[in-house]
Amino acid sequence: MAITIDGRLVECSPEENILEVARRNGVDIPSLCYESAVHAWGACRLCIVEVDGLERPVPACLTRAEEGLDVRTESPRLTAARRVILELLFSQHAGECESCNLSPACRLFALAQRYGARRDRFDGSARHTSTVELSPLVMHDPSKCILCTLCVRVCTELEAAKALRLVGHGLGARVAPAAGGEGAQPCHSCGRCVAVCPAGALTDKKMATRPRGMSTKTVASVCPHCSLGCPVQIEVAQDRIIEVRPAAAPAGDLCTMGRYGWDFVHSPARLTSPLIKLGEASKMAHLRPVSWDEALGMAADRLRRIRDRCGPQAIAVIGSCRSTNEANYLLQKFARAVLGTNNLDSGAGMRWPPQLAGDDLAVGTGIMSNSLDEISQAQLIVLVSSDPEQTHPVFSARLKRAARQGTRIIVVDPRLIDLVACAEMHLRLRVGAEVTLVNGLVKVIIEEGLYDHEFVEAHTEGFKDLAGFLQGLKMQAVCRLTGIEERQIREAARTIAAADSVMFFYTTGAHHPMCGHETGLALRNLALVTGNIGRAGAGVNALRLQNNAQGACDMGVLPGVLPGYQKIADDAVVGKFERAWSVTLPRQPGISRTDLVDAILGGQVKALYVMGENPAAADPNPARTRLALETLELLIVQDVFPTETAEMAHIVLPAAAWAEVDGTYTAADRRVQRVRAALPPPGEAQPDWLIICRLSDHMGYPMSYSGPEDIWAEVASLCPVFAGISYSRLERGGLPWPCTGTSDPGRKHLHAWLRQNNTREQLRPVQPSGHLPGADLDEHYPMLLTTGKRLYHYQPGT
Repeated sequence: MAITIDGRLVECSPEENILEVARRNGVDIPSLCYESAVHAWGACRLCIVEVDGLERPVPACLTRAEEGLDVRTESPRLTAARRVILELLFSQHAGECESCNLSPACRLFALAQRYGARRDRFDGSARHTSTVELSPLVMHDPSKCILCTLCVRVCTELEAAKALRLVGHGLGARVAPAAGGEGAQPCHSCGRCVAVCPAGALTDKKMATRPRGMSTKTVASVCPHCSLGCPVQIEVAQDRIIEVRPAAAPAGDLCTMGRYGWDFVHSPARLTSPLIKLGEASKMAHLRPVSWDEALGMAADRLRRIRDRCGPQAIAVIGSCRSTNEANYLLQKFARAVLGTNNLDSGAGMRWPPQLAGDDLAVGTGIMSNSLDEISQAQLIVLVSSDPEQTHPVFSARLKRAARQGTRIIVVDPRLIDLVACAEMHLRLRVGAEVTLVNGLVKVIIEEGLYDHEFVEAHTEGFKDLAGFLQGLKMQAVCRLTGIEERQIREAARTIAAADSVMFFYTTGAHHPMCGHETGLALRNLALVTGNIGRAGAGVNALRLQNNAQGACDMGVLPGVLPGYQKIADDAVVGKFERAWSVTLPRQPGISRTDLVDAILGGQVKALYVMGENPAAADPNPARTRLALETLELLIVQDVFPTETAEMAHIVLPAAAWAEVDGTYTAADRRVQRVRAALPPPGEAQPDWLIICRLSDHMGYPMSYSGPEDIWAEVASLCPVFAGISYSRLERGGLPWPCTGTSDPGRKHLHAWLRQNNTREQLRPVQPSGHLPGADLDEHYPMLLTTGKRLYHYQPGT
């Protein structure tokens, strides 16, 4: 259908209002209270338009587009009405606009200028003049509030937090924290309310540093904090970040980490020059600055000597879950082609055990089956030992919105996490009992005949072995070990089996050293027997913590696979890389991150190269890890800060941080996205990829790349799963792998081939390892300490 706007016929749909249709067609109807992502309120009345056949103007945001409407958006009558509305708003808006830090960007100020509104025409009294701190970062000045309620609506509908509410009536109405209200939560400083506020009533404390009258530039990039890969816009002035906002501004998805956690880039504690150790001292104070040539020359010489004396297996390399794909690709190339070792891993290796290398892309082995956009397509979400409110806040908000729209949620967690409030079931198991519980669910589904017979018959193997294993599992034991009643377990199993589409999400759990990877393997059985794999809204999905943990694994920073999960045991694959790199590659699988400390203390590893990780602080049993690091003949650390590991290093190489590098990150759902340098690195710091190239040159193996795009072209040429991804295509947005051709949009469902090609996935019994940590609790030691990330915690500090 179509309507006429200012004499122009435009297409529209019955679901749209006039304001949406106008903006989609480039017609600027003024408004201060409208945001397309939330429901219309009609409070400001500035969007009034004239419609033929109607005597009075109507608000465009509340008027549906109907076939044949003839709309005028500007006229002398509308201009006069808007001017008066603005002047009335200013009667309750305190402060001098010209001196306000927000002008001229403030929408209220801009519209006043557009319509010639006087800011002193009506004598009003500003209300509630005391500024309120909503959170450590967000301030509310009620004297500037125009009661558009945008902040309340985005907080309630988009963030699903209900941290704000409208209280009072008439001139006494105001926006206030919703503490104590039904479903209310404390403000977590996501910044959505600040982003949409049209009058400067809501500000963040960093806004005071925004320069006035200074030219700025905006650079598109990706948030560096968690694995969701939220696109952002970085605004820079005079080589300093002044704001980071979501790409879908102003009300797009971005949490407090993404919106406000960028000032580390400008920290005075940054490493700005290469350092080498004097003598045997073990503190940063005994490291002295040197030139790049001296540091790299020393690093190359000592690496070469250890390799020649003790063999390549005496050297190990740790890659970074926070560096770009290109840097990690070059690091593994340096390890294999220059040093000659597969002793290569990253922080992701803590949750990616070596025995899974042979399964690479199999269900439940740490790679997400689905895209994050499919949450709304799932009928049921099963969240296992994950607290996304703390680890992945944007994902948590999406789950809450999905629940409000009818998606059912089952929370499996020993903790009383925030998402329990919108879940229909909370299986509050004992710490470490995830695998036992999932086995119990699968047992019930098989014994009651609730499994997907057709899918199991056509697309799985090992069903009888799994059923036989579970037959020996007694429900009384499951209940005793998990602490959950049999009635609840059976109800949950039936709910999962009855749902048309189920998405299973898990992270490293409340006790990941015991069962992080095993939980994924157990969930794979549950997904396969219920047919929840290989289609939209159905799959097993691991939520990684670091921004490029997926990319580090994709690039081959693993002891058993080459880039693109190509096996080092495959002669054809290794031959391809040997021809491309002009070297003979090692065939023996390397030492994993979890076994590295033992290998160092056992004298097997003499030298360690660490890029962007902090094992001295992040590894289990840090005292033992530090003892191991102290025994190394050579420790090289490449990082942006003087971490605990850098303090123990013999050579420290200063790296560029996020916002200072070009390249790509890969989100948890396998989306490869561009990151771009918005400002230069401080001092002599350099991008990771360039440092590796220069060190390789000193080692006698030239790496000649013009930049990250050149590196990625090599990745795509050697890895079939990335063959269709190029920088030119990424300019139009992220692409999920596998993406095998230039016209391939990438596969959102990693395991769709199960259904398409009549292939089969192996069902395997999963036996929990070790014993439950809570089994030792008694009246003398009644408390169990667990690991887990908090919202404002930046993991190992690098």
